[in-house]
Amino acid sequence: MTKSTANRIQHLFVLAILASAIIAPASAAGGALKVDITRYEPYPAEIGKYVDLWVNVKNTGGGTAEDVTIELVPKYPFTLDSSDNARQNKGSVGTDSSAMYEYRLFVASDAKPGTHEITSRYQGEKGATWSEKDFAIKVGTDTFDSRGTLKLEAITTDPEVLIPGDKGTVTLTLTNTASQYSVTIDGKDHDTNAQLNEVELIGSDEIIVTTDSYRNMGVLGPGDTI
Repeated sequence: MTKSTANRIQHLFVLAILASAIIAPASAAGGALKVDITRYEPYPAEIGKYVDLWVNVKNTGGGTAEDVTIELVPKYPFTLDSSDNARQNKGSVGTDSSAMYEYRLFVASDAKPGTHEITSRYQGEKGATWSEKDFAIKVGTDTFDSRGTLKLEAITTDPEVLIPGDKGTVTLTLTNTASQYSVTIDGKDHDTNAQLNEVELIGSDEIIVTTDSYRNMGVLGPGDTI
């Protein structure tokens, strides 16, 4: 083996090591988490009583989130039924998969009717930086009128083209286009949640809808999508 050939092999070997060092982190990349409150009951939350809250964590990234942990940080007028339940871990969540976390909160007896916030902290890997997101909860029977704006963001069909005799699936994407938790109109405060009471797809003479309508789907907060 000549000296130039040996040097060439050595350079190729070094390049191979550098390439593996660059590629390796991509295969170990974790998921990207999207956190939303799917619903809470009763709606609105009642003063001096408990409210049950369901938080959904979806992995929208390209890899598995190996160790998903969520922590609820209640603010006045909310307190957890037990501080031991604040932080919950359900292990790994795969790509495009979700995990549901349930909490029970007590609403203070001296709470004022209106919209109040709670904070959730979450991480996809142990030791990773915590992310935070605030959510609005309506309290009391005399709550602000909601002014959330629902937009039909997208309609997709599978298969993309249907011919007579075909069966397919239609997927609707709804978005609350509000960008803040409350607005003031004519001197009166309104929250910007959108309560999804019913979503129904209506057929025609040529198309028969075989799926029932979706009812009581919960609250869609500002900027959230379902």
